[in-house]
Amino acid sequence: MKNAEKKRLYILIGAVALIIVLIIAFTGKKDKNPVADTNINSGEETKVMTTQKMAEVKQYSGFEISNVQFKVENNMIVIEANVKNNTGVDKKGEVININVLDKEGNKITSVGGYIDPVKAGESTPIYSTILANGAENKVYDIEITEKREENTTNTNTATQNTAN
Repeated sequence: MKNAEKKRLYILIGAVALIIVLIIAFTGKKDKNPVADTNINSGEETKVMTTQKMAEVKQYSGFEISNVQFKVENNMIVIEANVKNNTGVDKKGEVININVLDKEGNKITSVGGYIDPVKAGESTPIYSTILANGAENKVYDIEITEKREENTTNTNTATQNTAN
């Protein structure tokens, strides 16, 4: 091999190595902070927020809470989740408290929610809405608790869904 060919070969090998290092650097590290996906719907911007903590399955009185999402749209936060009845018995509707937590587990706010009547082993969605006042940037997780009037800091009522 001539010196010019060797030089080109070394440059090519170096360029390939650099590309590999860059690919590993940008795809290997995952952010544990909230992940925001922005979707455009009907000319309105909707920001969907999820975190690894929200993705964890939660338990409340025999119910399994999963697929938790926060959607910020028109200065409102819509909390959505799926609720599965693992109690072994059909359940009537139940009023609940949804506590919105920051990364340290501190309660940012609470809002009322409603679990529709659901048969044993079946699922139903829950929805609740609160005013977005900057807290959406601190949202990290939720917890479901029994509804108690003294724990509620938000006067919004939950949107009762019609899916059974």
